[in-house]
Parts: sequence; C-alpha cells; structure tokens
Amino acid sequence: GAIIQVRHLHLNQPIWEFVSSGIEQLFEITADYLMANPLAIRKMVVPQQQRQYQKEIERSFNNCTAIHFTMQIITPSGLQKWIRLKSTPTIQKNGSCLWYGFYEDVTETKLLEIENKTNQDLLTNLTNNIDAVLTQNKYVDFKTPFWQYVSKGVEKLYEVSFADLKANPFLLRQMSTSETFTDFNKQMLAAKNLEKITFEYQITTPSGVQKWVQTNVIPKFEEDKSVIVYAFHLDITVKKELENKIIANEQFLKSLTNNVNGMLTQLQVYNDNSVKWNFLSDGVEKLYEISSEEVSSNPVALFETINVEDYEKTKIHFLKCQKKNSFYFSQHRITTKNGHEKWVEVSSTPSLQDDGSTIWNGFHHDITEQKKLELKNSQTQKQLDFIVNNTVSALILIEDNQVAYISKNYQTIFGFSIEEEMTVILDSLWKLVYFKDEREHIKKLAFEALNKQDKNILLQYQYLHKNGKIIWRQDRINIFYNEQGRAFKVVDIVSDITKTKRLENLVRRKNEQLALQIIEKDKVTENFVAFQNNKWQEIAANLHDNISQLLFATNLHLSNFTNEHASYEKSKDILQIALNEIKYITQATKNLVIQDKGLQ
Repeated sequence: GAIIQVRHLHLNQPIWEFVSSGIEQLFEITADYLMANPLAIRKMVVPQQQRQYQKEIERSFNNCTAIHFTMQIITPSGLQKWIRLKSTPTIQKNGSCLWYGFYEDVTETKLLEIENKTNQDLLTNLTNNIDAVLTQNKYVDFKTPFWQYVSKGVEKLYEVSFADLKANPFLLRQMSTSETFTDFNKQMLAAKNLEKITFEYQITTPSGVQKWVQTNVIPKFEEDKSVIVYAFHLDITVKKELENKIIANEQFLKSLTNNVNGMLTQLQVYNDNSVKWNFLSDGVEKLYEISSEEVSSNPVALFETINVEDYEKTKIHFLKCQKKNSFYFSQHRITTKNGHEKWVEVSSTPSLQDDGSTIWNGFHHDITEQKKLELKNSQTQKQLDFIVNNTVSALILIEDNQVAYISKNYQTIFGFSIEEEMTVILDSLWKLVYFKDEREHIKKLAFEALNKQDKNILLQYQYLHKNGKIIWRQDRINIFYNEQGRAFKVVDIVSDITKTKRLENLVRRKNEQLALQIIEKDKVTENFVAFQNNKWQEIAANLHDNISQLLFATNLHLSNFTNEHASYEKSKDILQIALNEIKYITQATKNLVIQDKGLQ
C-alpha cells in the first residue's frame, strides 16, 4: 500500500504533505505528480462512485472524522482496481485537521467478494425456488437398491413416502415415462463405474401429474465392495417449461425480426470504450448490408457506415448518454458497402453492469422513406410560408384559447413580434381595440357567433399598432367545432385595411360634394324653366292679341268686301302682313323648343 499525510485548506484543495513510494504501484503515478496534481486520485474513481466518494471527503472535512472507503478506479494504463482508503484525522493547535492514512489494493479480495456474492445468490435462489430430495441407497450386487435415507421432499416431488420406496425399491424408475426410462437405466448403470453423473427424466406421479426431474448421482465404493449412491433430485418442470418457451420465443423472435424493417441489437461497451455485439438479429443484413459474422470480427463495422457529416455529432451524443446512463435516440445517415445511402433511426436503453460496462439493448430501423416525406413536407411548408408571409394578410391559428401559430408577416403589418403574440392570452388581445365601445361591440359579436356556432365571422375595427398609431384592422375568422359544439380551432386571416377605409371616406366625401352640385344645378334648371314658362306665357299672350287683331281686321274688311271692291287690295295686304307675323311666331317657337331640349 501507500502511506499518506494530507491537510485540507479547502474541500477541493488537498495538500499532500507526505506520500510513500507505494503510490506508484497502486495508482501508477509518482508522489511528486500527486503533489502537483492534488485531485489526480479523485479523477481516477469510476463515474458511478464519484459522488459517493466526494460526499465521504466532504463529511470528513466538515466534521474532522475518519474515512473508510473502498473505491473502484481506472489507472492511467486502463487497469481496473479496488482501493481501500483508511484515514484518521488529528486536530491541530490552529484548529485545522491533518489526516494520516494509507491506501491498499483490495482488488483480489473484492473479486472474491463478488464471486462469493454470486454463488450465495445462486444458492439462495436454488434453495428458495427449487423443490429438492436428498436420497441415499446401497447397491450390493448393483441390481437392487436398498434405500437408506430419503428426505421429506420426496412426498412433494414424487408423491410417495420412504416406506413406499422400501416396499418397492424400483418405484422411482417405474414412474419414469417410456420415452425417458431407457435413458434412466443407462445412466444408473453408469454409476457402477463410479462416475459422477447428472441426468434428466420425465415422470408421472400416482396422481397423474407429469413432472421433469434432474438427478445428480455421486457413487462411493465401500470396503465390503458395496456402492453407496448419494443422489440429489430436483424438480425442473418449470425449467423445462421455460426452456420450451425460450425455444418457442426464439423461433418467434427470429420470425419476427426477419420480417420487420429493422433489427434488434445488444451492444456491450466497456470502460476502455471497446465494444462487443452480444446479439444481432438477421435484419442487419437487410439494413446495413453486412453479415453478423463480419460485425463479430469487426465490432465497429456498423459505426463505419455512418455518414461523415453525421459521424461526429452521433458519436458525441452517444458518449453523453453513456456517461449519464440515459436513453439513446438518434436519426442519422449511413452509406452501405454497396454504396446505398439510407436514413437509420436507433433507439437504445442502457443497463449498467457490475464490472462497470454498459449493455445497450437497441432497435435499428430504416426511415429513409419517412425522411423523404419529411423533406417533401418541409419544402411544401417553406413554399406555404413564403406565400403566406408575402401576402398583404397575416394568418393566426388559435387552439384551446392560446395562439398556436402566427405567420411571419404579422409583425410587418401590426408591429408586434411573433414571440410577443404567442405568449399573449386571447383575453389580452381585446385590449388593443382602440375604442372601448367598439371593443365591447366586437366581443359581443364574437361570442354571439360562438353561441350560434357560426363558422365565419367578419370584423372591422380600429386597432392600436405597436408604434402607437391607430389603424383599421379586418379579421376574417373561420371557426371549427368538435362533436360537443365546442370551438377547438380558429383560423384568423387579419389585414390592415387603413388605406381601404381612407378611400371609402374619400369616395363618401366626393359623393356628398357631387350631391350638393346636383342640387345646385337642379335649382338653376328650375329657375330657367320658370323663366321659359313666363316667356311662353308672354308669347302666347302676344300671339293671342295679334291673332285677335288679325281676325278682327279680316272680318271687318271681309264684311265690306262685297260692297267696296276697292278695299280688296288693302285686305290682301293686311292678310300678307298677318301671314308674315305667323311665320315669325312659328320660327321663334321652334328656336325656343330647340333651346329647351339642349337644357334638358
């Protein structure tokens, strides 16, 4: 071993004041190296004991108490050892503690303890779970047994008593079924040659129960040339049933693994990072295009198929899981020796062994087609995102009263980032409606639509942009209900319609101005029509007067026509004047009608 003297100023700051030369044989380091690297021994302790060892040191440091600890280490050369530390502290005058102790190699003792524990566990398992019978009989001529001793278990195993065997020495042989009777006799005759033998046979008990029995025979030659046969009889019915089940399960497993798109594996990783495949199903040939024999001769053959771009990150991830003893999951690319590129998914569960190694039980399967679909879906999603994010409207998906998705162009339209909106509860969104009355009105419309299970809602309202400006917002909402009538998903297409609203206001003002202009023109038209009506009345009056005068003059002259022939020429002139007057009035009337049509 090695004698030590160490002082602790701090928990993780030991000062080695003395270390004997035996330290080199134990830890493969020199005393000078240990003094220069105070934590070198702690770092050799296997990960499974690191925390416990640290706690022991901390307890001893805080309470100034002795340390008795057996630890498993891995030396710089890779050897595994068990080292026992015994250290006793002495309180110094200044109140500090000085530990005197020694390290000793207890590897052989520990291995014996492990072996003894294994044997003890096996013995305990046998005595607790297996029905056994101990017998002793004597053969004089090696034909007829004389039963000298039979343990009580014979009644349970064979359903006979010691007295029954004395009365019929061949009773146990007679219970053996025809299939195993010949083998039973053959094995018993072998005892004649003083060989230790073990044989198995099937029996049928007096109650008709069939059992499997294993008998271990140790013959001993006596001075009188007789043979004493000591035998230990075990009920192995359960074992045989399990063996049959195992065979059936192996056949089923073989059939199963040969027909699934993958393979089952068991990988053992040792402390020096060397590996061994304890089991590989036949699927390895289909998945990796390599035989089990090739993997057995070259355990890293499967790792060598991993794509160069994926190898390093896959390795780092596995080593982390190995260190933490946690579940391993990986999706990576491989290139088979035939040049085929595939995607492989590996899931594996670790189990830490007593020797410090780790057994990984895993499943490998081909996900190449799945990855192709994922790539296609990803491209489709990117195209969809591009379309959605480059439109004038944004898309919001709401599930279970929480914002589940927002298209990227939402921030461009309304100023709020996707992260800000995703963390906002829906009740808070109503507060961004600028006018309180409008807010309550919109909430009322929305809740009424939900109560009536409307599938489509259109809302327009003034909204507060993040920059503080008031904008007009439009929500075109599509609602999806479950069988119970509850809205479980809402798709909201939102738009900034501020420009549209401005145009609507502009058009409304123009319409109002046009309406005023039309009213003014209507008034002008009414005045003109009134003026024309007055003019028509004046013309009609003048026409009436002229015609009246004409008719009067004509009648006057015509009445004198017959008496005064000389007046004829004068009357003719008057008639010509009247005719000209009528033509003038007619032309003036036509002109007025043309002007009136133009006005209309």
